[in-house]
Amino acid sequence: VIGVEDISDERATQAALAASEERLRLGLAAGRMVTWEYDLASGTVIRSANAMEVFGPGDRPEHFTARLS
Repeated sequence: VIGVEDISDERATQAALAASEERLRLGLAAGRMVTWEYDLASGTVIRSANAMEVFGPGDRPEHFTARLS
């Protein structure tokens, strides 16, 4: 038994997502902005890859959470 599945829609969706993520990355870099998420339950901060470039090495997630307390 051989199965054939058309994955062209899935590939097109993946390509569109990759292009959208690249535009977001470029826009964040051009505007010197970052994205971030803060999980209240765990205290976890997730920031975009350019956060260190924008804020510098002295602004770590633990410093951010201390300001919220």
